[in-house]
Amino acid sequence: LMVACVLHSVKSFVWAAALIFLMIFVMANYIAQVVLIRRLAGPEAGPVLTVQARYALEKWYGSVVLSILSIFQGMTGGVDWHELTSPIINDISPWVGAFFVLFIAFAVLAIMNVVTGIFVHNAIERAEEVGRLNRVDQARKVFRTVDVRGRGQITLGELEDKLETQQVKDYFQSIEVDPSEAKCLFEMLDFNHNGSLEFEEFLGGCLRLQTPCKALDLLLFTRDVRCAFERVIDLLETLADSQAADDGDARAHSIGARSPRALP
Repeated sequence: LMVACVLHSVKSFVWAAALIFLMIFVMANYIAQVVLIRRLAGPEAGPVLTVQARYALEKWYGSVVLSILSIFQGMTGGVDWHELTSPIINDISPWVGAFFVLFIAFAVLAIMNVVTGIFVHNAIERAEEVGRLNRVDQARKVFRTVDVRGRGQITLGELEDKLETQQVKDYFQSIEVDPSEAKCLFEMLDFNHNGSLEFEEFLGGCLRLQTPCKALDLLLFTRDVRCAFERVIDLLETLADSQAADDGDARAHSIGARSPRALP
């Protein structure tokens, strides 16, 4: 599962790495140019750089490549921020140092967290997909175990005969159904009421038991309840009309029986 999640996240990792590298390259290019200008500037540009200051600037920002490495180390915790910002703040400009700190903070607190969230999201999606495939494979094995005659259909009797097997018990436990409720489950999954279940019916019903209720399921349930209610109303109206007609016939028959017979 871990390998599958890592492979599923390779594409997102490549794009995220490209975005981070582009940001680091732009910032490193700017810092390297600022440091180079300060190193080449004369006394009129500010205090003369000491040997230690020049060494620190060359160590961390002597070239674009060194600047990229320094910024990457600062983002990933390889170098303390104080070591990276002190030469800039003390020997170049506090404003440049503040801008550098803001960039590092934005990259660490925003960009890196977004990238981590993307990886976690992809890993969760892949884990759900793998879990769904495992559930399908497990349901197929249980169906084959119950379908001893290999007809591609199972009956309630066949299911009850296999309830004591460990494989069927484990599967019902995984979908949170007690084996004693197998008859109720079978009747709910048998939509056409033909006394047997095909693999698609069995699989679809079992998978629905393992997933939360969706808005579509609620709409379908509401429609079925409304249709059932309308059928009950129609049946009651039909019964009321039939009862009224029977009462009318009985009343007419009673009146005719009490009336005097005509003389010959």
